[in-house]
Order: sequence, then structure tokens, then C-alpha cells
Amino acid sequence: MKRFLPMGAGAAMFSATASAETPTPTPAPATAVAAPVAASADVLIRTFLSSLQAGKVEEAVDGVITASTVPSSKPGERDTMLTQFNAAVQAYGPIVGFEKARADMLGTMATRQYYLVQHRDMLVRWEFTMVRTGAGWRIDYFGFDDQPRTWF
Repeated sequence: MKRFLPMGAGAAMFSATASAETPTPTPAPATAVAAPVAASADVLIRTFLSSLQAGKVEEAVDGVITASTVPSSKPGERDTMLTQFNAAVQAYGPIVGFEKARADMLGTMATRQYYLVQHRDMLVRWEFTMVRTGAGWRIDYFGFDDQPRTWF
């Protein structure tokens, strides 16, 4: 079963035409920012998963909505998330632990992180796509699935 929960309503594409008069900015070295970036993004994810593990599903959902790039504006989206998370606990048992399995950085402003979440009766993989905004790290997308054969 795959459950993906997009946090944004759409994507925007921007393009610009370079001219001889426009200087090309030099990006900062990724190694200078990558470690603190990943650590601060981890805080949002670990807070979310810790709330789920403690059985505080409403707190977890409210936190992830607050941390998203586009606050939930669809009627019933919060209720849908609560239903899906509670169904996962019913099907798989309570969460007994979690660990980061992988993190992929795209420059210093975007990361995709995968966490393995151990329920009593099942192992589930969570995927989080995070983007850095002027207000800090935000969750752009998250979801979970229980099909280990697709993880490799």
C-alpha cells in the first residue's frame, strides 16, 4: 500500500534569458552548508515521527501541516491524514522505532530523506522532500509505503 501526501498544489517553472551584461552568480560551496542544512531538516522529520511513535497523531498531523510549504487549505485534508495514519497503526501495530535510511541533497536548498519506521508488525518507509525557504526548512512532500521490494 502506498500513501503519498503532496503538500503543494502545483509546481512553477521559471526561466530567464542570460545576456552578456548579466553576471552569472557563483553558488556557495555545498559542503559549507550541507551538514547544518541536513540537521535542521531532520528536526522537523524526527519531531513528526516522534509524535506518531508517542501516539500523538493529531499533534503529528498539525505539525506537518504547519511545516509544509503550502498550508493545508483543502477541506478535509487534515481529517484524511488522521484517517490514514490511524489506519496504518491499526494495520501494522504501534510504532516501536525509526531510523534515517538515506538522504539525498540537491544543492543546499532541497533534500529528500527516507526513514524506516518499525511498527510492531511491519516495516514502513517514509519519504520526505524538504525545501529551504526564507522562513527555514519546509516539507514539500511526504508519504509512506509498505512494499520493501520497491525500496532497492
